[in-house]
Amino acid sequence: MTLETALRLSGALVAASSLFISVEYAVLARAGFFAASGMLDWEALSTSRRWTSSGRLAAVLRSVFAHKPFTALLMLQAACSLAIGLGVFLGAFVLAGIGCLGWYIIGVLCAVRHPFGRDGADEMVLLLTVGLTVAFLVPSRSAKVIAVLFVCAQLTLSYVVAGLSKLRSRAWMREGVLGGILSTEAYGRMPRVGRWIRSHRRFDLAAGLVVVALEVAYPAVLVLPLSYASLWLLAMLGFHFATAVVMGLNTFFFVFSGALVLMYWLVVAY
Repeated sequence: MTLETALRLSGALVAASSLFISVEYAVLARAGFFAASGMLDWEALSTSRRWTSSGRLAAVLRSVFAHKPFTALLMLQAACSLAIGLGVFLGAFVLAGIGCLGWYIIGVLCAVRHPFGRDGADEMVLLLTVGLTVAFLVPSRSAKVIAVLFVCAQLTLSYVVAGLSKLRSRAWMREGVLGGILSTEAYGRMPRVGRWIRSHRRFDLAAGLVVVALEVAYPAVLVLPLSYASLWLLAMLGFHFATAVVMGLNTFFFVFSGALVLMYWLVVAY
């Protein structure tokens, strides 16, 4: 796999995931969640932080985050996702880079406007759009490699931190929690699976320990032989696919797949 192929494939996955995220926000906006007196009314949310509730910056944000301007901003973000996809499809890297840059800027604004309910996919797509902005807009191969290294470092950090947090959890390490998680209203997309896992405690515990091991020891892919590293990356891809199907974390699969593609190129190239 060449560097250009890896970047184009990663960009296509980012385009899909970022468009999905933008559409989710647009649906909330259309339902009136961001409108005055809505559940996510900015006048109420802005009071949680001093810099968003008073001063010149607060006045600017109040104008940008009003219902109609913010809805327009979300439409522009969706257009940026389409620009990323079109750019990587046509090989027009400048167009893809501009799309990534625009999506990142609006994504940061969305994080300020709607800080609740964000997850790892929301954070990773921002990191990916930063890296791909540099990779697509700067013609130097060295710059592209540095951008890939940045994304891969962030991906590795996200796995290790997630794994270490589970490693410190007595419930995760000794009792088994997957069945309980998959039985919740938020993540119980397939309740039968959750009930089955809860009724098979050993499987529940073993599956949880496998997840912890894959995450904590993830940096090993950088030093393992290519065949073993490829299997590890494939296992992570399968993990994200499973969570997408069972837990409904659709954006996780596309976003982290985009980062894993770049990691695969790095492992092969070096």
